Amino acid sequence: MGVPLEPGMRADQIQKILPHRYPFCFVDRLLERKLGPDPASRVGSKIVALKNVTINEHFFTGHFPHRPVVPGVILIEAMAQAGALAAYRQEDPLMDVSIAFIKDAKFRLPVQPGDTMIIKAEVTRDRKRTMLMDCYIEVEGVRVAEALIMAYMTPIEPLLN
Repeated sequence: MGVPLEPGMRADQIQKILPHRYPFCFVDRLLERKLGPDPASRVGSKIVALKNVTINEHFFTGHFPHRPVVPGVILIEAMAQAGALAAYRQEDPLMDVSIAFIKDAKFRLPVQPGDTMIIKAEVTRDRKRTMLMDCYIEVEGVRVAEALIMAYMTPIEPLLN
């Protein structure tokens, strides 16, 4: 039995579910969680998460020093991490969630230091160990990035033996 996933969880608690650590942990807090209608499927499960962007982020030293913006790959990773939380079920074994493909990614506005990203993800397809997640990021109520992300889930236990 895994850790319960509940609104209000902060990064240290989320790290009991997601394997990401500094400097690659991009979910600071879980704001909302809604499970899908069918307990046997992840479809319809939704997450709203928060990431505070600070000037201290490691990628700002090189992207771009004269006008720091969050790189698109980091926005994709933040959405994927939120999607992994949306797909998480306490009764499942611990899993690594790996990006399989990204479709229809759009980066509409730059995300800069001082912004608070609201990351939303919904599982729209669940097939065995593959899932499709519809994700987007808002800053101050404006959509700044979006993507459909397909991910593979791999149980961790066999790798530990």
